[in-house]
Amino acid sequence: MSCNLYIVVSLTFLSEFSALKAAEQCSEDVFNNPTEISSRDGTNNFIAYFKILFDYKIIDHSGLNNFISNLGDGVFVNPVDGRLADVNGVAKIHHTKMEQLLSQRNLNQEVVLTQAKKFLQNREQVGVMREVTRDHTSNLHREIEFLSVSSGSFQTVELDEELEIVLTNSIEVMSTPVTRGHWREIMGSDQPDSNGQDSVVVLPGGRSVGMLLDLPVDKITWWSALMFANELSKRRNLVPVYDLSEINWRPGTNAADGSLVADSGKIKINAPNGDYYKAAGYRLPTIAEQEYMLKFAYTVEGRHYSQLTKAQLKEYAWFSDYSERQLKPVAHLDPLIVKGGRFFDLVGNAWEWSWGLYDSYYESSNGKSVDPVASGLTSLGDAQGRVTGGSVGTAFISFHANISGSGTRDKKEANIGLRLVRTIHEKVGK
Repeated sequence: MSCNLYIVVSLTFLSEFSALKAAEQCSEDVFNNPTEISSRDGTNNFIAYFKILFDYKIIDHSGLNNFISNLGDGVFVNPVDGRLADVNGVAKIHHTKMEQLLSQRNLNQEVVLTQAKKFLQNREQVGVMREVTRDHTSNLHREIEFLSVSSGSFQTVELDEELEIVLTNSIEVMSTPVTRGHWREIMGSDQPDSNGQDSVVVLPGGRSVGMLLDLPVDKITWWSALMFANELSKRRNLVPVYDLSEINWRPGTNAADGSLVADSGKIKINAPNGDYYKAAGYRLPTIAEQEYMLKFAYTVEGRHYSQLTKAQLKEYAWFSDYSERQLKPVAHLDPLIVKGGRFFDLVGNAWEWSWGLYDSYYESSNGKSVDPVASGLTSLGDAQGRVTGGSVGTAFISFHANISGSGTRDKKEANIGLRLVRTIHEKVGK
């Protein structure tokens, strides 16, 4: 009998080659004929299902620890976090399926506990196997995924003044940074400076594998980032945000290889009255939107990333203490939760360009700033652009609630990439 449950799970939610391979290897489907399944078979199916969810972060590190702790006391608890299930549809479905499995009471407690402990002890080894699988399927990569983030407000301090920043527009945000695979797909060219060769990544255990497509794209000018956003909008039949028709481009530069630089001209915004937030297509986030995302970035346990210890943060971010200062494949670590959505590499790995200058300040009235947009960006100049989130070269001490830096907009700087957003013009739920 084929393991239909796991194939359905893989196709519907995981969409990864390695998940399909895991599904093919699992034993008989406990849901298809529950009355015919022995305790041994039921246990094997549970472990196979458990492993898939753990590999793909539906069960996170803390959920596994909690499961092991309770099982050591003889109690089976659902390892899929119930709080995440309340706000995440995929987690909710798996939380329910796991409850069904646990309720059948045909699981060998000792065997499950032993395997769960192995999952915990061998997590790095599991990571290696996932990357090796991707190495053998180099034409597969994570697809571009956008998740909704509802509008809201946050408090900040600027020039010793407390401000309330209000964002009236809900947005959809990429769940990962733009990868080299995304760049190749949209721009029709290999990642800048790659020359078509996979970058070598040394994984835990010393194994070196080629990982081109799921690394964050970097070494792209700010102007190239604008062109990528426009190209993605065109692919999805949306009006591009950036009207660059009046720009004169520097000879010898182009967007495909990330080197594009403007010599003269002016950017126009394709939106009513040039309102950046009202544009239809994909765009760089404003400084306010990036700060909003970081202000509300929590672990599934409800802890803000800036409150984590160094040992805890390494489960969510690649930073200088653990990264060897080399970019890492996206979505390899646990996600941070922002307004119910799961966002990977929101801090660490690669800095992300913004629609803002490094020295931009919020314009406010009576201590409030509504839908702020940085001025000066539509005109040319060598002002430094704002980047946020930190990178593989950022020290742990820098990961505070509003981590930002600067990048030269005309240069291809290492470890600076992008994550796009788009205004949702229809209302979304809270």
